[in-house]
Amino acid sequence: MLTLFDIIQATRGQCSRQEKNISFKNISIDTRTIKKGDLFIAIKGDNFDGHNYIAKALQAKARAIIAHKKIKRCDVPVIYVKDTVKALGAIAAWHRSQFNIPVMAITGSVGKTTTKNYVAKVLSAKGPCLASAKSFNNHIGVPLTLLRLNKRHKAAVIEIGTNQKGDIAYLAKMIQPTSAVLTGIGSSHLAGLKNKAGVAREKMSLCRYLKKRGTIIYNADDLYLTRLVKRQKGFKKISCGIREKAMVKADNVHNSLQNKVFFTVQQRAYQVQGVAGHTVLSAIIAISAGASFKLSYNNINTSIRRVPPAPGRMNLQKAHGVALLDDTYNANPLSCRAAVDTLASLNIKGRRICVLADMLELGREAAKLHRALAVYLSELPIDAVFTFGKHTERITAYLKKHSAVRTKHYTNRHALIKNLRSWAKKGDCVLIKGSRSMHMERVVEGFIK
Repeated sequence: MLTLFDIIQATRGQCSRQEKNISFKNISIDTRTIKKGDLFIAIKGDNFDGHNYIAKALQAKARAIIAHKKIKRCDVPVIYVKDTVKALGAIAAWHRSQFNIPVMAITGSVGKTTTKNYVAKVLSAKGPCLASAKSFNNHIGVPLTLLRLNKRHKAAVIEIGTNQKGDIAYLAKMIQPTSAVLTGIGSSHLAGLKNKAGVAREKMSLCRYLKKRGTIIYNADDLYLTRLVKRQKGFKKISCGIREKAMVKADNVHNSLQNKVFFTVQQRAYQVQGVAGHTVLSAIIAISAGASFKLSYNNINTSIRRVPPAPGRMNLQKAHGVALLDDTYNANPLSCRAAVDTLASLNIKGRRICVLADMLELGREAAKLHRALAVYLSELPIDAVFTFGKHTERITAYLKKHSAVRTKHYTNRHALIKNLRSWAKKGDCVLIKGSRSMHMERVVEGFIK
């Protein structure tokens, strides 16, 4: 429970009135969910300003307000700060510092949410484990997650995202992790991070705020990442991999359209839900985390079996006799390659069909990276590639010149859905993928109808 004094100390704010014995069970930034006695922080975002909702917060009996704009006629204490978003982060950092528990921070260009879900489920076998809700991995979501920490929690697993320089350092300093998980370095968010080297610097900044003698768990199959991790001194390092040598290595990986992936680690059998072979990397990271907590094989295996695929991340659906791989949550070059690898590896009766929309936030590298994906696709056993958007037209153009694969580009989503429904037949498998703002989930919904 936070007190008014704690809040003032953490934010270094100026309070309109000093009142003793004021405390808060919850901190809210949303008047739709605020409860009597909460502290309301007037967050200013890109599309909203919490200062416009202060009257509603007061009507809901908020006990105090944090603001960076002058408020007239307020009957509760107002703590004035320079920036309410940073004030939220400062409060979360202070609150985190009150707990001496293992805190694992997870970042990378691919697989963050899936890895978070596996690790949290495994660690929950030891006791209550706090985990980021959905993809609460930014400067708002991370502090809100940390503020949920309470005395019951035995561990915490926090996902960290980024789209510009400095994001991860800001959040890592707030989280104070005892362990860092690095899932991979790829060409993502290049509009803000410029190039792959910029992505690497940003991701590796997590280690700057890792507690002394902390642990780095990383993807050994990413050779670029492996070289970067080896330069980090003073930490325990655990490598996890499927293809390369690793301390925790998955062997005998077998996936199918039965929504299960089987593999072994040190000759022990494991199983996870889904169809994506690359999900195994997330699972073995969780296995290594569970082992560090001295959890038994049975506890770990039972836990990872119970984790369903996250929404829009290689979810298997079936409609009209066709298997749909819904990977519509987001897309970058690394995740696209992993997705098409899964499509190519599946043993199916019919054809393998790939439906791709634009990979966004790639800046000046967009044309080059879409063409590189086209080259990659041309070398896989895929029967058809349908594209949608602006950048993916380059994929179609390349495949028409250099491949025998059937391909067509669409600029209209409804036309894509109509033609896909008429072309895909019973026994086929269709992968649907694209960046978040391309809304490829509508293609999944349209096909299923």
